[in-house]
Amino acid sequence: DPDCDRVGIAVPNNGEYNLLTGNDVGVLLLNYMLSVKTELGSLPKNPIAVKTIVTSELCQKIADEYGCELINVLTGFKFIGEQIRWFEEQNTYNYVFGLEESYGCLAGTHARDKDAVVATMDKERFVNKYDEWNDRTVFKLTANRRYIVDPSENAILYLNA
Repeated sequence: DPDCDRVGIAVPNNGEYNLLTGNDVGVLLLNYMLSVKTELGSLPKNPIAVKTIVTSELCQKIADEYGCELINVLTGFKFIGEQIRWFEEQNTYNYVFGLEESYGCLAGTHARDKDAVVATMDKERFVNKYDEWNDRTVFKLTANRRYIVDPSENAILYLNA
């Protein structure tokens, strides 16, 4: 992306590359961010994630699993940025992650818009974490169904039919 506010992921699959959707990437990164912060003991008190109304509802299940609040905002990352400012002004929640279905995401509060530079680093960390299980693939394509699996749990995280 020319203004560096979005970045996609292509995954090898049977000699070809398949693009993950923005929802695929967002769900994986939300799960990764919350799991790592929980594992390291750095998930703040009153954590919250923000997503747009057209972003996957699987985010709610992931947030619930980690005790993280999740709110929906209108489409457009500016609405996520507004929530970050509101949380800071009201001293209510500690923002952890924001995402939209069109590949935009933001970890941290250093910006109020999508940030592909930090997202690229987060995606690299995510891939490295899952690289430990190199005998399995994180992305599987079968017929018209796309599965994203958690190799550590041998469970399907996300199904996009």
